[in-house]
Amino acid sequence: MDVPCRAPWTSISLDPRGEVRVCCQNQWLRLGNVTDSSLTAIWRGPELERLRRRLRVEDFRLGCDECRIPVERGLAGTAYFHNFDHLVPLSEDDPPWPVQLELALSNTCNLQCVMCNGELSSAIRSRREHRPPLVSPYDDAFFEELDQFLLRVRSVNFLGGEPFLARESLAVMDRLVELRLRPQCSVTTNGTIWNDRVADLVTALGMEVAVSVDGASAGALEAVRVGIDPVAFRRNVERLRTAAVAGGGRLRFLFSLLRGNWTEFGAVLRWADKLDVDVGLNRVEHPLQHSLVHGPPAELERAVTAMEDDPAAGALGRNRHVWDESLADLRSLVDERRSVGAAVRVRPAVRPGPGRTDDTFRARVESDANQVIVGVSTTGTPPAELGLEHLVGESLWRLVDVLTARLGELLHSELEQPGHVTGEVHRFVFASPDGEFELTAAVDPRTDGSSCWHLELARGRTVRDAVG
Repeated sequence: MDVPCRAPWTSISLDPRGEVRVCCQNQWLRLGNVTDSSLTAIWRGPELERLRRRLRVEDFRLGCDECRIPVERGLAGTAYFHNFDHLVPLSEDDPPWPVQLELALSNTCNLQCVMCNGELSSAIRSRREHRPPLVSPYDDAFFEELDQFLLRVRSVNFLGGEPFLARESLAVMDRLVELRLRPQCSVTTNGTIWNDRVADLVTALGMEVAVSVDGASAGALEAVRVGIDPVAFRRNVERLRTAAVAGGGRLRFLFSLLRGNWTEFGAVLRWADKLDVDVGLNRVEHPLQHSLVHGPPAELERAVTAMEDDPAAGALGRNRHVWDESLADLRSLVDERRSVGAAVRVRPAVRPGPGRTDDTFRARVESDANQVIVGVSTTGTPPAELGLEHLVGESLWRLVDVLTARLGELLHSELEQPGHVTGEVHRFVFASPDGEFELTAAVDPRTDGSSCWHLELARGRTVRDAVG
């Protein structure tokens, strides 16, 4: 296909609240929710078709700014859309079914990882955030309809929470076995769950098992993955590897690079070499207090210099290229920071847009270090039913869900000022029965993990003809 991203033709992503999107990077183009529409109607609906039209002409302005930025910087090779390059749609015009499902159907999880939040971990939600549990939107009707998708997909990715603990994820795995289907299955797991059911599913489905490994030493594992038993975890890694290989699958590691564990990176690679498995690196960006790549520039430079001087790197084998490529990427980031000077944290300004009027609605949304909303203050008159005050006690993720659900059809998006340290400024135009609205969202991240969103919503200029 001669398009930059194949996702709208091939894949669909579901989260623990039933929200459906094209991928995890595009949070602002809401395709629908399974509590309001059938999954079939969402896949064949107008939102995906609009996105396909845009991407055919390489227009990323329907929520795809996370990929637009690297493309415009000449770094298209690093864009997230390459994760879909291997997928071939059933039709390039109007594909009747997706060929890949990304299923994060539950936040059920037994760990409280320091960089995670209650939207993805029930343990964090109850013990750290002290919030009530999520109510699952996935009922019997959903799973009955899902059969039609499972019969046609070539790839199913199980995400979490912890998929091997989640009722919803296990139900889909069981159904694939019952239907004698063998799509390419992958599961991202924390590696703490091992029983006969897990062993049978991993082998029967020939799974690619991606285990999150954020340290080789017991102390590092316990510091990042709160609640883990390091001894049992290492034993489970061996068991998962054996079960995956027995079914024709494989095991791999995923390492989350943090301020508190970068010294463990080489040791994790050496462990992976010993097991003859690959390692993938996740450069953690949020929350800010745990992010090495978006933390203090001097700290990042010290870490990179220390890793470059590590003599143990010479003993790496299978994963030596992961070490070299990761260090080259981090060194490039250090050089970029040095060339522009140390980042200065400022509160991003909300500049007046073309549609600003005297009745502009403004909101200030404050969150704590867990990214839970602790305060909402507003001025002006919001569109009907927008109401944000009820979000106090909810995750910041819910703010995006509410805005995209209630402002109408997204016509245009633009990330004007990308920068996790200095803040981000997003601009959007939505169309609703009440007219077009221009939304400016300026995000002010803080070093303790809290943040503040400054929102302005004004009657927008007419952009429909210009953006399609």
